[in-house]
Formats: sequence, structure tokens, C-alpha cells
Amino acid sequence: MENIVSYFERVTGLKATKEQISVLEALVDDKLKNLVLCCGRGFSKSLLCAIAGLYYAEKSIETGIPIKIMIVSGQDALYQYIDTYITEKLKENLIQKGMYQNIPVEGFRLKNGTQVFIKPPTGKVRSNRADILFLDEAADIPQEIINSASMCLTGNSPNRIIMLSTPHREGILTDIIREPHKYNYELLSYSSEVCPWLIESITRAKKTMSKQQFKIEIMAKIPELSELNYFPRTHISKCVQPVEPCRVYPESTLEAGIDWGYNEPTVLTITEKSGIKRKVIYHNAWRHQPIEILSVELAKILKQYNIKDSGNVVKADMLPKEYKGWIEKHYEGLYIYYINLADHKQSMLEQLRIKIRQHSITIPTKYINLVKQLNSYRSEMTRGDDLVISLALSSYESPLITKQPTAGRVIICNSNSPLKSWKNW
Repeated sequence: MENIVSYFERVTGLKATKEQISVLEALVDDKLKNLVLCCGRGFSKSLLCAIAGLYYAEKSIETGIPIKIMIVSGQDALYQYIDTYITEKLKENLIQKGMYQNIPVEGFRLKNGTQVFIKPPTGKVRSNRADILFLDEAADIPQEIINSASMCLTGNSPNRIIMLSTPHREGILTDIIREPHKYNYELLSYSSEVCPWLIESITRAKKTMSKQQFKIEIMAKIPELSELNYFPRTHISKCVQPVEPCRVYPESTLEAGIDWGYNEPTVLTITEKSGIKRKVIYHNAWRHQPIEILSVELAKILKQYNIKDSGNVVKADMLPKEYKGWIEKHYEGLYIYYINLADHKQSMLEQLRIKIRQHSITIPTKYINLVKQLNSYRSEMTRGDDLVISLALSSYESPLITKQPTAGRVIICNSNSPLKSWKNW
């Protein structure tokens, strides 16, 4: 039988690029038992996958050895490609279903016993058997479905798993792409920038996509873990509610978090805590305000919320040192817990991430900048994170923070040191 590249060009009438030639050859190389094809949008992954399936089916007519090919896909494109490009030879050997002359959506069967069938990415894949498994748009397929589908392999030759996708979502696919040899996979990765038919589309994409989106969707590159969203956007969207930033429960407690700044803003966030639930009821930022003026404004706001009432807590960054004690000058009897972020930042952020994942914190829609910063926050950020840090401080829960200190202003030096009074600091 002719080689796969010649077959592709004869069947489709298209001229394969050198990158597509590499992909086509890999798709029908029985030595590559576990293969991941990671390509940018528009590379024609689904078309190449469909042609490879047709090639295997037609080859089985010549060899006389039937083969079962299962394609797991939630896309209509694969069926449309198979229906469009099925060859005359395959049509002659096709087992027709009654008067229905087109290729069924679920695939087709040949007279020699060969089957090519398409299954949606659901739990129903587990009841099938196959010699070759194609997973189309694998990034969108849950891991449990991938596991179920992989158990469908019969063990007969060629006994292959082939994943195709753009790496636009975190999951088992991106884990494999990061460390293919750890999972015993071979990786082929191509940017859509090599496709001449996408030149204009990619030019537009550069102007409309963020750098990270372009890197994933076009260049097919997996972001470093430090580049990924720290707080999942789907969970953030469930926490953002069209509510007023006002107190809901009379018996609740209030907790304030202050992240100091000057060129970068000083941010005050107050949350209402009731059981495991929290709600942001105040959030504001000030830039280029000297502490002499800013402390008066912050004290005024904290007074409005009666923040020194029993059970309420104010937490602030312990740096810069010269900012300590200024708010207390204008709000007699106020206690502030000064926290060393170098020791507690990661714990604070992890607690906030859990609250967002559990949807136990409510953020009014009016705090647009806070929502934007949560969406764009990355691990180990040191700039542009002030709004998030203030919220994390406000909602931080630690056994070192007591309801009401008995003497002096209290700071947290580090996770292993005892509390020290402000007078002795």
C-alpha cells in the first residue's frame, strides 16, 4: 500500500507541510505505542487523525487482518472528515445498514471485520474494545475517561494510544506533555505558526490574545507552573456575586487585612466571617499616600465598622517597620496583628485558594479590580498582587492570632516564634 503522505494528498487533494508529514508518519508508526501530538489551533489535528484512521482501515483490506480503531472525540469534525474523505475502496468493502448509504455518525464496519468507531468522551467508552485508540482534543477529556478508554485496548497489534490536543487546560494531558518519558509517551509538538494558511489569523491573534493565551493556543507550549493561574477562574466566577458589600449577619465577626505600599498601593480589605462563610464588605486602595495622612483615613474607616469590638481582628503586613503604630495613634484601644509575610504568605494564599475552591467566600461584583487580580495572579508574584494579599490577610486564620491580646500590640514574627508584645519588639 502507498505511504501515508501520498495517501493523505491523494484522498484530500491537499499538499502536506513538512510538519504534517512528520505527524502523519508518526500516526501510523506502530513502534510508537504511546504518542502525544501537541499542536496549536488550526494545525488540522483532527483531519490528520481521521486520515490515519482511514489509512489503517484500508490497509487491513490488503493484509486481511481486521483491526478495531476507537476514536474518542466530542467534536463533529472527525465524523465529517471521515464521511468526506472515505475512499472508493473502503466504500466497496463497507457493510451498509439497510438503505442508509452515508457513513453512520458512530463509525463504520468493513466486510473483513475491521471497525472504525467514534465514541463521545463519556463513561460509555468502557464497554468497547480496540487495537488503536485515538483521543481527540484530549485536554478536554477527564482523566477518568482517558483511564477507562485506555483499558479498552485488546493488546493485539498495534496496541496504540494516540492523544491529540492543544494544551489549553491543566490535567493529565499537560502532565504527560511536561514529562512524556515519565509516562512512557513520545511527544510531537508544533506551533500553528508553521501553517501558511494561518498567517492572517495568527497576525490577528497576536493583537487580541494575551501572551499566555498565544503561547498555549498558537505555539502549543505548556506554561511553567509559575505562569499558571493560582486561583482557578471557574471557581472565582462562582464566588463573584451581584450583591452589595454590606454586613449580612448581626452576630458575625469582622476581619481586616492591610497590605502597605506607596508606589504600589496600600490596600484595606474587610471581610465578614460567619461560620465557614466569608464576604468582602469593604475593599479600597490608596497610592502615593504618606503614612501620616493615610493612617488617619484608615483609622476613620475602621472606626466606622467598630473594628475594635470583641471578636473583630485587624491584620497588617509588618513591613515597612516605620508604619507600625500609626493607625493606633488615631484609634485608641485598637489592636493590630503585624504579620511577617515572608513566613506566612504561602499559608495565607493557600487558605484563600481553598476558600475560593469551596466557594465559601463572596466577592461583590463592584470590586472589579480585585476580581481581575485574582484571575491573573500567578505563583511567586511579587508585584501587582497587593489586592490579593490584602484579601488573603483579611481571611487568614492562624492559631497564633487570638481573639483579643491581653497586653500590647502583637506581631507574628514567624511560624516558630512565640508572640511578642509591640512594646518589646
